[in-house]
Amino acid sequence: MGRTSGRFDRNGRSRSKDVASWWSLMKLPEWSEYIVSVDNSPIWRRHIAWSCENGTLLRDHMTQRFASNMVFMSLLLSSEVGVLFSPSQPADRMRARLFSGDANTYDFWAGLLLCISIIATLCTLVATFTAWAIVSTINAKNAHCIIRSSVGLYATQLPSRLIVLAIYLFVSWIIVFIFILVPRSIAIALTACAITVFVHIVSVYSALGRLVMYTGAMADTQIFTDEEEDAMLPFELQFTLLKMAHSAKHNGADPQMHYRHSARHRATEEARKSFRVEKGPSVVLGQQEDLEMGVASYTSSKNTQDNNDLIFVEE
Repeated sequence: MGRTSGRFDRNGRSRSKDVASWWSLMKLPEWSEYIVSVDNSPIWRRHIAWSCENGTLLRDHMTQRFASNMVFMSLLLSSEVGVLFSPSQPADRMRARLFSGDANTYDFWAGLLLCISIIATLCTLVATFTAWAIVSTINAKNAHCIIRSSVGLYATQLPSRLIVLAIYLFVSWIIVFIFILVPRSIAIALTACAITVFVHIVSVYSALGRLVMYTGAMADTQIFTDEEEDAMLPFELQFTLLKMAHSAKHNGADPQMHYRHSARHRATEEARKSFRVEKGPSVVLGQQEDLEMGVASYTSSKNTQDNNDLIFVEE
């Protein structure tokens, strides 16, 4: 009875198909994105810059990310400084090893990594605060051309790169302290478990991020119609999205052209509706040429900003 109920809940599909589907999902990220999540990569920032047609939304997204990073890095810095100047015996021994320069002990390397981590966290805070202050002053009408430029993409990506560096340094000195405080066998087991969970978390969200990018989910257009979404179960949605994602990955989809094409298509449809409303409820065959000319004129005016933005695109 239990097996029958389980099969019914799985809608007749075997577990091997689920495993194959998840394996296909894990093939989407690049090898480096198994240890550094895709939202810290330049391609993610390019997708954000090109998918947001509303300049206010684009600027607000950047500033909100900077605000959350400031809070996180401030907490990280306070914990690191607290450990460095802690009155505990391990901290006293660590400071003594640092002062004597005894590089043959775990205490020395834990202290050294801790000091480097504090410097990296301070640099991250400075970069994030400065980027927040500058990006927040950009007018919504000019947000696209500034953030889509080479310097804009680099400047908005720099805090994320420093955050990744600070987090990995933080994890490094924590692992060294584990080897100091517990027996070696237990320390190895704890480190292996921590690294496994860490890689799992990063790889899952990198795969999800790649799925979002390859399917164009950042755009304000629907991937499926409402009828299609309602007709598909969760595993069917995943299977269909994976087919789209792997096709886009194989074809080397460029974010600039992908979202620009979506914007032009949307503008064309708006133009057709607008032109038909202006001409009346019916357009006879003899007016087809006028309809196409009206659509072209309307679409051209809607895409003027997009064409200007191409000047600032990273080569």
